Amino acid sequence: MPNRMAINTALPVGFNGQVARTSFALIESKVMSSAAPVAAYGCACKLDGGVIKALASTDTAAAVYGFVVRPQVVQAAAFPGPTMDDFVAPDAKQPQNVLVKGYMNAKVNAGTAAAGGQVYIRIASGSSTKPIGGVEAAAVSGETIALTGAIFVGAADEYGVAEIRIL
Repeated sequence: MPNRMAINTALPVGFNGQVARTSFALIESKVMSSAAPVAAYGCACKLDGGVIKALASTDTAAAVYGFVVRPQVVQAAAFPGPTMDDFVAPDAKQPQNVLVKGYMNAKVNAGTAAAGGQVYIRIASGSSTKPIGGVEAAAVSGETIALTGAIFVGAADEYGVAEIRIL
């Protein structure tokens, strides 16, 4: 991945799993299941028995409770830091921030994001580059679900990150 620079042709959208437009954010603190942990920040999750879990291949859009988001802005010794652009697994032993309504930056793992475009969530055939719960801009039969009430705010930046709105 190219190194982010201060001088660019366009401003980066942000980092995967970062809350955008914080004044509109509705965030809840939830405990994550250690048996079915969410793969990474920026991934969708479901609520089951008071704990959040990774989505399963049988889940529908109605099962999506929210997105696990980064707990805070992190400043690293070297910008952007070793893991800011990668899929980082949240610590299952710690409470997690779950964005249930608002705006979030998300890595678009497949397809081309466009303003007003449908947000899809991967529920099957996960990989290191397309984690379960990850955001996509293209439907894949049997592998993604269309998330009702979620759209892309604009196109993805040169790093593949786009802003999404969740209602």
